[in-house]
Amino acid sequence: MRSATLLTVIALSCLNAIAHDSPEHVVEALTHRMQHEGSSPALLVRRAYEYQSLGRYEKAEADLHNAIKSDPAFAEAYARLAHVFNAQGKYPQAEDTLAEGLEHAQSELDTVELLAIRAELHEANQNFHAALSDNEAVLEFRPNELDPLLHKSHLFAQMDKPAARVSWLRKAIERNPSIVLEIELTDALIDAKEYEDALDRVIQAANGRRWLSAWRIRRARIHLGLGEKVEAEKELRLALTEIDTRISKTWVDPMLLLESATAHALLGQTDPARDSLQSAIEAGASPRETRQVQILLGPDKR
Repeated sequence: MRSATLLTVIALSCLNAIAHDSPEHVVEALTHRMQHEGSSPALLVRRAYEYQSLGRYEKAEADLHNAIKSDPAFAEAYARLAHVFNAQGKYPQAEDTLAEGLEHAQSELDTVELLAIRAELHEANQNFHAALSDNEAVLEFRPNELDPLLHKSHLFAQMDKPAARVSWLRKAIERNPSIVLEIELTDALIDAKEYEDALDRVIQAANGRRWLSAWRIRRARIHLGLGEKVEAEKELRLALTEIDTRISKTWVDPMLLLESATAHALLGQTDPARDSLQSAIEAGASPRETRQVQILLGPDKR
């Protein structure tokens, strides 16, 4: 049996002509197609996705249950059903759905994908120990893959384990010398208050770069940690000046907006920081990406 990923790719390629229509039109097209060709699991999952985007959760659940009934090993159906449950705040049902999917998984790829999705589900529901357990299970299959290596660092950060995070990232970089992990280690060192090592890495990483705002903010965090407020303020104002020149009126970069929010927050400028944070969220920044600036700002008392 082909994997869920392969079947989904085939289904999506067949639906390319309607991919840019509204969800309502996609549902109509899919329904018409199924009336003539039959309700394959891949098409049912695709329609369920559109129903979910419309908030029609009962319809989405019905399609996904039918997909699973038609093919109990179709991993994509379990994954989508878990998302549908979680979107309604039904965490236990989502968890049970993924457990059932793992029981029926017929390939290593399906097992790894469902474990990774369950780890994300646990993380989203603040169940970090369960997320870490699933992440470690993924790493048993994919010990050198970037995403699970990075995810474990994110989990340690949310569990407030800075030393464990630094230690893990040093090991992770030995497995995969990715620049993404190198940057993550720099941030972890700052969080762990290992400022000397962090500063050396920031200086080296910033050397020769065209855009420096993110590195200036990191350097400012180090200065603040060392009690050097004047130096920190200088770096933050230079970062904001650069960010202002880079923010486009036609295309919004959520990462630049988060940099702006972080710089304003570190300067104690709460209102512009919250405005930039809200703009970043509206532009698609994830809860994981906004976590640091939200911690800096604390509860919104406006």
